[in-house]
Amino acid sequence: MNREAIRYRQASFVEHLFVHKDNPLKLELRHLISAARAAQTTGRVELAEAEDLRSLAVALEIERMIREGRGETAWPEDLPWSVASA
Repeated sequence: MNREAIRYRQASFVEHLFVHKDNPLKLELRHLISAARAAQTTGRVELAEAEDLRSLAVALEIERMIREGRGETAWPEDLPWSVASA
């Protein structure tokens, strides 16, 4: 097998990824808000609210770190949302 054969094999596999063109943080927050509104009207929560609250806390912490210019800071180990995911 020569280099051209190897290159051809690699080029023959193409993985297509679906990527949202919208801001992922905005989508996450919209999802959390719509779930909270649905819970108010139905009285039931149909999602793992602990995970959504954890996502919101992480997003807000990231936003604060960026605002303060600490984008390269490592995460502390003892964060309030550092719980095992289900």
